Amino acid sequence: MARGPRWRVDQERVSIRFSPAAIREAQGRVRVSAFTGCPTPPPERYDAHMSTTDANRMFQRQAQRADQAADWLRHLDLRAGERCADVGSGPGYFSLILAERVGPTGVVYAIDRSPEALAYLAEEMQVRGVANIQTVHGDAAAVDLPSGPADAAVVAMMLHHTSDPAGVLRNVARLLRPGGRAVVAEFHPEGTGEHGAPLSMRLPPEAVRAWCEAAGLEVRAEERTSPEHYLLSLRLRPPSGHTSPAGAHR
Repeated sequence: MARGPRWRVDQERVSIRFSPAAIREAQGRVRVSAFTGCPTPPPERYDAHMSTTDANRMFQRQAQRADQAADWLRHLDLRAGERCADVGSGPGYFSLILAERVGPTGVVYAIDRSPEALAYLAEEMQVRGVANIQTVHGDAAAVDLPSGPADAAVVAMMLHHTSDPAGVLRNVARLLRPGGRAVVAEFHPEGTGEHGAPLSMRLPPEAVRAWCEAAGLEVRAEERTSPEHYLLSLRLRPPSGHTSPAGAHR
């Protein structure tokens, strides 16, 4: 049976919707959160390298962070027709939201090292009739985009999974056009640690900020979006002597 839509974007508000049938099917396999109504995976050992977590479970985890997506979108300030890279997209829950935001004339590059996760996204695209996402398999610290630089990029909850976070951010800067925007979102090390990455794996905002600045990504804002999460809103510094075209994002 084909899966029905589980997400929609309404301006700056993001909500997740599961059909009653889907929730009934999930009971007995996974817990259902009384707070969000989203299937919640049972407690398990945190998979730092995402090597043993199946794509469906990853998608559910991404769905549980839907309230964070509105903050990411607010800082990305995407417009119809733009190109956006979802770096470390996994099975692409947020890629689907980005695709709706940029519209049919835009494109989302879903970048991930897991072919299984990208195959899951390809299936979701087919179910929903989404045609403006291009999956890109590769290492986020070295991958190239298939066609030209991106206007924006998001790196959400993935830096703590990589052994080279500074290298990922350098490559993000390389993939952006001059003046391009980016959002980096991570788990805050001063959170409770009850959900998400263990406290020992969380990256301090000051470390991420330093890596961004070294990569040429100017930090425009830092925001604690919840007790467990924070984000950095970034802009790629134009090369010396470069003048941004009229109408470009500031």
